[in-house]
Amino acid sequence: DEDARAVLDRRLSELRQKIRQRPMVSVTWFVPDERKEGGAYTTDSGRVKKLEESGRFLILEGGVRIPLEDILSLSGAFLEETIL
Repeated sequence: DEDARAVLDRRLSELRQKIRQRPMVSVTWFVPDERKEGGAYTTDSGRVKKLEESGRFLILEGGVRIPLEDILSLSGAFLEETIL
């Protein structure tokens, strides 16, 4: 859905602006099944370590690497000041 993608893009933009603060986030994303076609959605929460633009990954402290194109939703207290 284009509207959902626009909201996610705005949230990622806000995250880029606050990345140095290492905000806490909750991310729902698609995890492909390693053995067969398909996969499942999962939600991970944690403090953002890095937003790797070149490789297009959101990296949480603890090492979770989330491909930006697989993110379904992104939330966190850092978004409270953002008008969506």
